[in-house]
Parts: sequence; C-alpha cells; structure tokens
Amino acid sequence: MVGTESKYGASSYAERLTPRQEKGGGLGNPEHRDDEFVGASKIMKLVDLLRNSKKCVILTGAGISTSAGVSDFRGPNGVWTAEKKGVTPPASKSFDVANPTLTHMALVGLVQNSHVDLVISQNVDGLHLRSGLPRANLAELHGNLFMETCEVCGMEYLRDFDVGGISCRRTGRVCDRSGCGGALRDNLLDWEDALPEREFVASETALSEADLCICMGTSLRIRPASELPLRTVKNGGKLVIINLQKTPKDRHAHLKIHLPVDEVRASVSPPFDPRLPTPPPPPRSWFRFALSSSNVA
Repeated sequence: MVGTESKYGASSYAERLTPRQEKGGGLGNPEHRDDEFVGASKIMKLVDLLRNSKKCVILTGAGISTSAGVSDFRGPNGVWTAEKKGVTPPASKSFDVANPTLTHMALVGLVQNSHVDLVISQNVDGLHLRSGLPRANLAELHGNLFMETCEVCGMEYLRDFDVGGISCRRTGRVCDRSGCGGALRDNLLDWEDALPEREFVASETALSEADLCICMGTSLRIRPASELPLRTVKNGGKLVIINLQKTPKDRHAHLKIHLPVDEVRASVSPPFDPRLPTPPPPPRSWFRFALSSSNVA
C-alpha cells in the first residue's frame, strides 16, 4: 500500500473525464519482463543508440510515475482495468505529494547534457516540471493538473495545488502580469478536446527531425499522441519502446525493452551523466512562478 487516494489521485482524475466506454483497448493486458541477460543486452544497444544520436526525443506515459506510487491506467492493476473488472482500483498516492522518480530525474540529466532535445509527456501529474525539467524542453500533450494559463497573454502559472476544472475552463483567478489581468484557465484535456496546438506542433516538428525516439512507460494507445513516434520512423529514424506491456506500435520498433523504466534508467544514465540530478527544493514560490508562453517553440 503506497498511500491513500485523494481528490488529486489517478482515480479521481479519471472520474473528472467525461464517461466513455472506449478507452483505446489493451486494458489489463499481460506484462512481459526480459530476463537478465536479454535485458542487459538490450540496454547496451540503447546506450549505443543514445550515444550516436544527433537528435533524440522522448515520449513518456503513466508508466514512468508508477514507482512514485501513482497508479497507471491500463496495467493489470490500472485504474481503467479495475473499472472494466468492476472492482475498486488499488490505492494510489495523490499527485500533489508524489515525488519525481529516478526516471524523471534521469531525463533532466539527459536534457541538461544535450543528449535529449525534447520530452513529450502524456501525463497530467506535473512531475516533469517538479523534477526541474526546463519548460522549454517539455511538451505536455494532455495538460497538467497544476497549471493554469492566461487567456489573454498566454502566461502560464504552475501551482502547488490542483487548479480544478477540465477542458480549459476559467478557474476564477486572474493573471498578475502587469497591464494584463486576463482570466486564467485550466489546461487539462477531456477525451474530445483538441491537443494544445503549440505543444502538438513542437512535438510533430521535433519527432520529424529526430533520428531517435524513445517511448517510455506508454502503451501507445491514445491518439493522436500514439501516432507521433511514427514521424521519426517515417523519416528514417529509430524507435525504441520501453514498456512492460506490448503496444500496437511494436512492429515499428528498432528495439523493444520489457523492463520497468527505473531499471533501464539505472543502467543508461551513468555513461552519460553519473551524477543524477536532484529535484529542486519546493518552496511555495517555486510552484507559483510564471512561465513564458513562448518557451515551447
């Protein structure tokens, strides 16, 4: 038991979404784990791919946050899997008290040392920004429970609380940028909401230019995010998938690793950055800083 569900947990986030029967399939599919020798061999290949890459882009899913105590959605004990079975989901740590995982921190190191250009996230838990990953190197496709954006000037505010709402509704707060005062809106997406244009275009562009795309902890079943890695493949790049479950895009992968992402991180990070970054201290002011609307190109 990793903690108790709160209003900020994975199940409560799922309940905020419009009820929908079709969730992309793959619920509760069996997990696979490479044996020690096979896993070590694959990780060595991944290290070589990273070392030789000129432009690498990462796509992350719920699987990178499970070691923080946050439930995933499609795994054997996932939120939507439990819903399908008609049982109560396992207890999940609340998003607001979860800490970035080893994988989150390894990605910060890889970005800082110019081995990764962009991290594209399908997660709403805010852990990438909490890890210290620069906003300029992050595209959040499905929103962030802790972020609100000014409808006038586009300034973003990262809070230490769930800003509430869904589908970009007004939160009741206003922009404090001098001369603005515009209404702030949440940026959490519902099923039928269009992906944020700036984040999506940045993702499309980066993946079209990348020679390596690494998908981590994602079942690659929610469109259009699931189709993005194929842009790298189409342009002659290589696709790596690190996930315990099989995915619909496995046939396109140059390399498939069936191991927990934190285990892969432990072997991949040292050749590039032996000093794993630590999350920045979280004083109240850190969570309330404004992010320029032009950070993600």
